[in-house]
Amino acid sequence: MAKLYPTDYQEKDPRKYLFHNPERMQPTILSKSLSNYLHYYLLDLMGEAASHGEQILVPFSCFTWRRIRTLKDMNTFSFKVGKESYFMVNPLDLKQIERVKLESY
Repeated sequence: MAKLYPTDYQEKDPRKYLFHNPERMQPTILSKSLSNYLHYYLLDLMGEAASHGEQILVPFSCFTWRRIRTLKDMNTFSFKVGKESYFMVNPLDLKQIERVKLESY
């Protein structure tokens, strides 16, 4: 299964650049790059946690609103990173259309 984030995000850690070149980093660029890095870092952590339970991360956009309501009623673990929300679900529980949406995501 492909990751929901770039696999080389750790190589582009903005904190290293800031440490070596503090006078060259503009605040707006630092803010955006740091927020992207932290977004990918949290997705990586949650992906590792999901893999321990033999589950995968699926964004809310891959589900219909009825399916989201059903998953929430079943107390499926969900979390939010930035503006995006995700479910931790078993890959066997996904419907065919949800698999297609996840692959295109």
